Amino acid sequence: MNKLEYKVKRIDNIDDLLVLTTSVAWSFTGQQFELMISVGAFYGHYDNNRLISCAGIFQYENNLASIGIVCVHPRYRRKGLAKQLMTICMEEANKLDSPISLVSSPEGFPLYKSLGFKAIRNIHRLQLDNSYLALKQGELEKIEQMNIEDLIDVIQLDIEAFGLNRSAMYEQLFYNMESGFVVRGEDRMLKGFSMTMKVGDAIRVSPLIAKDPSIAKLLISNIFGHHACSIQIDVPSNQADFINELEQRYDFKNILLSPQMTLYAKDLPGKNDHMYGILNPAFG
Repeated sequence: MNKLEYKVKRIDNIDDLLVLTTSVAWSFTGQQFELMISVGAFYGHYDNNRLISCAGIFQYENNLASIGIVCVHPRYRRKGLAKQLMTICMEEANKLDSPISLVSSPEGFPLYKSLGFKAIRNIHRLQLDNSYLALKQGELEKIEQMNIEDLIDVIQLDIEAFGLNRSAMYEQLFYNMESGFVVRGEDRMLKGFSMTMKVGDAIRVSPLIAKDPSIAKLLISNIFGHHACSIQIDVPSNQADFINELEQRYDFKNILLSPQMTLYAKDLPGKNDHMYGILNPAFG
């Protein structure tokens, strides 16, 4: 059977996505896919009733489209399926004349480069295994658990950092997060926040946004104190000092290096120096 005989469909079945991504050893939860389907669109090839490929596109009005979770079952590779799905997603972005971003896997980089994408930075997936760090009393007093009343300020700080409105994502993420924390100044203005998701046996920080490095360090240290398990965070390479701090002081290990790439744009909008941990590679 050649690629033209495989049916391409819009995907709304979370179980299909979980089975497919498990086949390539990618770790996702049903909650993650529920969020992604609610704010984006997935397309994939089916062999009879079996999902054998997928790609998701997430559009921020006509300002940016992010492509992610481009996946092909190992038995169906080298048939042009990923390229066909990328073409579909790129055509969707072109309808709104949107620039496009993605975070590439090492395997996908040659394909994306051939389609015209250019690398602008790397995303470092850092992991710390089973560590616990107690904060001092003065530091603890600065940190508050996130509640629903914080969400307006959280979304506004994300808009400042990311450059685009992702309120729909945050409204859903809030109710599915494992934990969330905020740091406010004496004037009660939000200075930074972190949210975490449980992914397999690890806690994934997604995202961590702060107005200065000291707040970012305070928030990541606080996460250690609340989760005695593996901690993962995806840090952009422009945060070199923060990466060095995590590796040298806390013994994080760099377990994955992924190029962040763009098409029709030289960079991403927003104040990228405020982004210490990205929300999700699929979301840009």
